Amino acid sequence: GALGAVADLLLEERRRREQERAAVALPGHLAASAVVRLAADAEAFALQLRRPVPQEPSARARRGTLFHAWVERYYGAAALVDVDALPGADDDAGDDHELAVLQARFLASEWAARRPVAVEVDVDTPVGDVVVRCRIDAVFAEPDGTMLVVDWKTGRPPRDPAAVKARELQLAAYRLAWARRTGVPVERVSAAFVHVGTGETIRSSADPATLADALAGAQAG
Repeated sequence: GALGAVADLLLEERRRREQERAAVALPGHLAASAVVRLAADAEAFALQLRRPVPQEPSARARRGTLFHAWVERYYGAAALVDVDALPGADDDAGDDHELAVLQARFLASEWAARRPVAVEVDVDTPVGDVVVRCRIDAVFAEPDGTMLVVDWKTGRPPRDPAAVKARELQLAAYRLAWARRTGVPVERVSAAFVHVGTGETIRSSADPATLADALAGAQAG
């Protein structure tokens, strides 16, 4: 009957999706942010790999890019002159009020007065069969001699526990990548998301083993 036909169609659609997902192998290189998307929704990630759809850059993405570039220049200038002598938001803000607000909040935060030991560093690190690409925004030496890897975020922090857990994989990758690059024990490298807009710093000692587990699970699935 009609219901049986509908059930057959639904079953066939599910089989097709399962076959597509199984047929997608992880690429040899993955950005740390892509690992987060994989952990958050493996099926959507696999579908995007199989049928890539170009994404138009949003105003939020553009704002994030401009903010990161501005912070990089800010630290470069701060290394040469007194921080208090530096101007506030520069011409990048243009008519973007939200970008100007982010810049002002950064300048009012503890991070404006700190001196990073590294800014905007690309580090590739192998995790199992995948090389994870890490774009590290800034690294700071802590008073206790440990290192802190910071990732600037211009959006609000997620509140959903699953989203928080998936996002921590990015910090796990950064800890591992910086430890390997410098020879510092990973136990002495921590990481944090700094949500500039809200003023929240979310520190994490996410275990790099969770990163390996997530990638291994995806490859097995």
